[in-house]
Amino acid sequence: DFIIPASVTSIGAGAFNGCSSLAMVIAQTSTPPALGANAFDGNAANRKIRAHESYKTADGWNAYASDIVGYSGVWACGGVTLFYDGSTKQMTIEKCNGSGEMGDIQYSEDRPWDGIMDDIETIVVESGVTKIGYNAFHGCGNLTTVTISETVTTIGSIAFRYCSNLATVYMMPATPPEANSQQFDNCSDDLIIIVPEEYLNTYCTNGYWMNYRDRVAYMGSCGTNVKFY
Repeated sequence: DFIIPASVTSIGAGAFNGCSSLAMVIAQTSTPPALGANAFDGNAANRKIRAHESYKTADGWNAYASDIVGYSGVWACGGVTLFYDGSTKQMTIEKCNGSGEMGDIQYSEDRPWDGIMDDIETIVVESGVTKIGYNAFHGCGNLTTVTISETVTTIGSIAFRYCSNLATVYMMPATPPEANSQQFDNCSDDLIIIVPEEYLNTYCTNGYWMNYRDRVAYMGSCGTNVKFY
């Protein structure tokens, strides 16, 4: 994979021409950098470019329009990249470098994705991400479902606080992530935190997570019936 940081403003002609193993390019800026001719020719046969949908019509990039997986928003935050798909209203968070830690956001208005907060309905935190940042999705009013991968070890304070329609959280880590303050406070009255059956007791007897003991459940063997602790 090759990640184009938000600081990049131009990519020269033929820069990655002939990189036959290059299968994925991820652009972390919504503003397409200037692109020289043949910059991504000769890559892997099924190479994809994940970028803001505006790349499909930008000069230079339009030569690769059929390879571009377009998103309504793409942002970098610490060691992760966030992709927002406006057609499905899903935010996907993926590790991009280092430890996979998402940065903390001190003030809500400083979130690069703050303008689409009321549009997000689903969040998927992919494997490889280790931290969800402080205040990341605080007040995301139409969010209903969150899936947190097995690699997450920390959820920052108030990360999902005041997500008033958040009713289902799928929590996959074997060890309850470090959490200490209002991560899921003021969410839906129907909030359920679903964990793998073998980890149910671990969550329900863990210090912070005990606060949600009456909301922790696991999926039955048929995958349809929720059973509480």
